[in-house]
Amino acid sequence: MELVQPRISIENLKRRAKALGKKTGVQHSEALDLLAAEAGFGNFNALQRASGRPLKTFPGVKRSKSAGEHVLVSVELLGVPVVVSRHVLVPPGLNLEQLHGVIQIAMGWENAHLFAFTVPTMPDLEFVGRFDEGTVDGHQITSARAEGIRIRQLIDGGNDSLIYKYDFGDGWLHAVRLEYVEADWSNPEGCVLLEAKGLCPPEDCGGEPGYIGLLETFGVVERSDGSFESRDWTKKDVADWIGRAYRPDKDLRLIDYQDRLSAFADADFSVDMLYLYEPTWRYGGLNPNRHYRKTVG
Repeated sequence: MELVQPRISIENLKRRAKALGKKTGVQHSEALDLLAAEAGFGNFNALQRASGRPLKTFPGVKRSKSAGEHVLVSVELLGVPVVVSRHVLVPPGLNLEQLHGVIQIAMGWENAHLFAFTVPTMPDLEFVGRFDEGTVDGHQITSARAEGIRIRQLIDGGNDSLIYKYDFGDGWLHAVRLEYVEADWSNPEGCVLLEAKGLCPPEDCGGEPGYIGLLETFGVVERSDGSFESRDWTKKDVADWIGRAYRPDKDLRLIDYQDRLSAFADADFSVDMLYLYEPTWRYGGLNPNRHYRKTVG
């Protein structure tokens, strides 16, 4: 499994700035600039520009400055020491609840918890699912239905990046990037997974610390230096817990995810398909041991 190159977490820095503001009384923007200066940047904007990864390119996919038939959705799980990312082509007319479904299937989650999307330019608003409540850190904020806004509206409004939060207990945060593209692909109403790296964490494993402890158990990352509390697991404990061997460091097969994405698209991206689905296996209804064969195509 590919290790994440060291970089500064924007979300973590924003949380630190919020705490600093409460403690010292400085404005949030000033706190962000102070913390950015500590990291060696002139201000927070300079840090943001320097913290992103280069944009990926794919054969047959060309970025477009104007509205097109396709949107490239890039998703990366934040806060973990390995790369867990997906790149998917979707129609621009999808709403955010449908995008939630795409992310659930592509990442391998089970759609077993609540979710919310936030937009950096609209920090006091979150887009939630039909059963979700709008809270951040225990404080009520303004909520809107995720089904009420479409990807096209966000991009055309200058909002090409989102934060997707899944499972308010474990608190999995995903960075989402949206881009218009032109693609050599004959089905603009479908959905294509271009790349998948890293198996997503097991559901209910305890969030970032629990997952990192699991990766330590399997030797994917080295034992921590005490900066967080990892679980004292053995490989047998993990196998007993999830019911089978867990091998997080093997390549994924795109076809295992693509089959479900295609079925979701054929059902007109109906989220009812997700809520009614009862998985036979963990990780979004797929047999995880099939994911460990070498990626084909």
